[in-house]
Amino acid sequence: MANLTANSFEQLRERINTAQSGDIITINTQRLALAGELPVINKDLTIRSVGDATISGSNAYRVFQVAGGNVVF
Repeated sequence: MANLTANSFEQLRERINTAQSGDIITINTQRLALAGELPVINKDLTIRSVGDATISGSNAYRVFQVAGGNVVF
């Protein structure tokens, strides 16, 4: 199990792609605006934030799509 940090859309996309089942992704910013679709999640992940974070798709992008696995937010 690894602890991964994401501070931007690009980092979050990369962390979801490269995470192994059971990893923890920590969003380390108050606001994260998506610049495109995030990858479909199909593995066990925990996605958390430091404090209260807002992830916005600006009504243009789906924030998270879970197709399999157990995902804890």
